[in-house]
Amino acid sequence: MTCSQSSTARVAGVAESLPFDESHQLVSDVGNAVAALQHLRLDEFCADERADALLALDQARSSLEAHFAREVREFSSIANLREVGVASMSGWLVAATGTTRRDAGRRATLANTLAELPLLDEAMCAGEVPVEAARVIARALTPRTRHLFDVFTQAAFVDAAKHVPLDQLVADVEHWLEVVDADGPEPDDPTTDTLHAGQVGDRVRLRGDLSSETGIPLLAALDEEMAKIRAAEPRDPDGSLPWRPEANRRAQALGDLVGRGAAAPDSTTRREPAFIVVDAGTSETPRFELAGGTFVPDRLAQRWATGAQRLRLVFADAITGELARFVDADGNTVAGLDLGRTIRFANRAQRRALAARDRGCAFPGCNRAHQYCDAHHITWWEHGGTTDLDNLVLLCRFHHLLMHSGLYRVDMVDHGSVFRATDPDLPGWTGPPMGADWHRHETCDQRRRPARR
Repeated sequence: MTCSQSSTARVAGVAESLPFDESHQLVSDVGNAVAALQHLRLDEFCADERADALLALDQARSSLEAHFAREVREFSSIANLREVGVASMSGWLVAATGTTRRDAGRRATLANTLAELPLLDEAMCAGEVPVEAARVIARALTPRTRHLFDVFTQAAFVDAAKHVPLDQLVADVEHWLEVVDADGPEPDDPTTDTLHAGQVGDRVRLRGDLSSETGIPLLAALDEEMAKIRAAEPRDPDGSLPWRPEANRRAQALGDLVGRGAAAPDSTTRREPAFIVVDAGTSETPRFELAGGTFVPDRLAQRWATGAQRLRLVFADAITGELARFVDADGNTVAGLDLGRTIRFANRAQRRALAARDRGCAFPGCNRAHQYCDAHHITWWEHGGTTDLDNLVLLCRFHHLLMHSGLYRVDMVDHGSVFRATDPDLPGWTGPPMGADWHRHETCDQRRRPARR
């Protein structure tokens, strides 16, 4: 064990018995020590000393991540999460630390997995195993291999992580999985199917894993469509097809299949109007979205959507006195969105407007889709609240119940939701300060969704 590792172990042993005040001071000392690193001058060291210092910093990073993972596990109880207003630990990480949803999920997953791998947890805390190696080992722990992860298997993986390069560790873990779990999940079980689809900027990414029952018919349909594409492509003088990646033809085939399906203009399942134009009330320039909330780049919207297919979302304006509404291309009101006390629950037009404005659950760090959200009255209906657009906000069921518990309240400022804790002493976030305003569109929304145009 190196000097830095032994000192880390001593500090960890002392911290277990420290009272609250001293533990709080220790956390502050760690933060101060990290802040002091900006004054570190490694360029004054010789090459060997500089390499040793970099290694010590990397070991400290792994140790801090392991201790962070331990605290994440302790913190992620239902009671704690409810107090800080999140439904999951990854949601807290997104809103409080500013990380991406993917990275937050990886950190929360690693924290939970380390609870089942105590030897790996101890090695990480001692700075002996880097975070990346721990993630590789943790991925080998699946419901099908859990019963094989005895103390000897853990010890072998931890020893390999200490002494072999990461690429070799990946190969060793994959080889072990091939031996102990050669067939993987049941090939014909559709309950294991997954398909991830999301918009990244102006692109859409798909990633899936399908059972043979679901996937083989899909492959057959794609193969048939790709054959039609090849037959229609112009040939070179020698009769051969010009070079083109098969993956590119497959993408075109998928688009053609979808275009002739539910997305076809004459499809009875296609929802109209296809596009909502969100007015400049919440952005510098209008943006185009599908009725379901998917952002559409301007160049595509101008090409695809006719004037009859567009509805412009106009927000209420206290200065002019106009009410929130949808208007068509000619400026005629299609649907009013401020209905006062005439109805209690948001109607279809209001739900569509809320989806365009909030995209999903408006609570910071939550990425629940709008289909699974409730339209919450900011001023409760029981307290005389109205069913108007600026008195409604989309919240998932967890955060809807949380708002009604009285721990948090929400206000509408410039047609954007602002969340505040009602108790200034409530334990809160390390990002936006609790007790201050919590501007959703300036915190998590821009990190987890395409930037508003």
